[in-house]
Amino acid sequence: MKPFRFTTWTKKKFILFFFCFFIITWTFSSLNLEGKYINKTHEIESPSQKQIIDLDITNLHRLNQELIVKASLKNNLTIGVFTPIEFTVLLYGSNPTNGNDQWVLLQNSTNQRNVTCEKKSLCDSNTLVHENYIHYTNYKTEIVIENLIDWQFYNLVEIEYNYVSKYLTYFKLFFQYILVMILITWTGIYFYKLRDVEFKNLPLEQKWLIIMLVSLIFFNNPLHPVTLLSSSLFWRTISLIFTSIFFIELFGGWLCVLGGFRTPKRHFRGFYLPKFLLLGLIFILFLSLLIWRENHSINHPKYESVTSIPSYCAFRTILTILFVYYWLWAFYSLTGSYSHVKQIKKMELKRRFMFFVIIGTIPFFFTFQVLFTILYSKDTYSPIEFMAVFFMYNFYLLGYSYACLPNKLSPNQENNTNHSENSDSKDSIGSDISNATDLKIISINSSLSDYSDQPEKKLFQKN
Repeated sequence: MKPFRFTTWTKKKFILFFFCFFIITWTFSSLNLEGKYINKTHEIESPSQKQIIDLDITNLHRLNQELIVKASLKNNLTIGVFTPIEFTVLLYGSNPTNGNDQWVLLQNSTNQRNVTCEKKSLCDSNTLVHENYIHYTNYKTEIVIENLIDWQFYNLVEIEYNYVSKYLTYFKLFFQYILVMILITWTGIYFYKLRDVEFKNLPLEQKWLIIMLVSLIFFNNPLHPVTLLSSSLFWRTISLIFTSIFFIELFGGWLCVLGGFRTPKRHFRGFYLPKFLLLGLIFILFLSLLIWRENHSINHPKYESVTSIPSYCAFRTILTILFVYYWLWAFYSLTGSYSHVKQIKKMELKRRFMFFVIIGTIPFFFTFQVLFTILYSKDTYSPIEFMAVFFMYNFYLLGYSYACLPNKLSPNQENNTNHSENSDSKDSIGSDISNATDLKIISINSSLSDYSDQPEKKLFQKN
């Protein structure tokens, strides 16, 4: 087996690689290039007990992806308030570009919401409209706030509607498909570089990277244009399945590679099966919560937030417990592998362990931050859509797979590596042979000395 490319790097190459990796990852993680809405607000001061609000939203496009309308009140008291408020929403749509100026009624709903207000601040926003697909160019909303108890305590009503910029959608499509093309090309190169070795004989890191590179292509969601052209929940569900599979393979790879450093012989029942059971439960719960959240935000935006549904919170608590158990298992594997690798004299294994831990630190903690944001945030827009997330995972796996490629060696270096791999067995065999020959030589010398002493003994007896 040829050594990994990074095991032959000098200290300068190591420092340069990690410096570039951390700087680029931190830069794109902090920029937050995507995921922002175009926000527009409409404020009404000193609302009445029955307040009617009319809004017109024009010149929308299919690439604006979705339309969300929220309402919030401002508490004028010095104490917090928890009060029920009744909202009636009428939503109309029209397509004047197609020669149809008639308004079509899309939503007519009346719902009572329990609103929590902190002192001297805006109350919790309430989602009144969520159009997950832009069917019309122009929208008109009529919002009626009724039964506003102690309405004189509220000095402001703020209506906010937001949608994604179409130029941002263009940029996202361009960015994703550039990454998909790069990944397809690099995955082919990676398979070509490993063509001389059977899959079962590859190191665990290279096996994991082969699976992750293929999964990363689907994580970049090449089907995203279909979700823009179709209002069906089916394509969004396919995207969530790709995302869940990617994260589960990422978790499984981290756990298997960490445990593999101290377990050279990895049997399915003792090594892989417990990890599959844990990750299988996480996959089922995580995918179910993602689909639940997506379906709720589309079909029930006028009701309570998904984070306030008791059954959703119960499943989320179970998933959080499984994540904590995974953290403890990963920490146990990390400490056990470190103590095992520390006792081994082979420098290549030590470098592989340290390189895997150092380069995976930022993605590990960033991943759980993203997942807990998805599960516990009240916002309907998933942080998975951020371009920083896409770039971080692509750069992490591309950089790590490049460093784990087999190193190009000269014939002399290959002989040296083969000699170093077989040195332990050869030294033991050679020591056994040398010990055996030494014993034979000693026995021969002793027999010769005995034979040479016999005449002297006989002469001495005669004399």
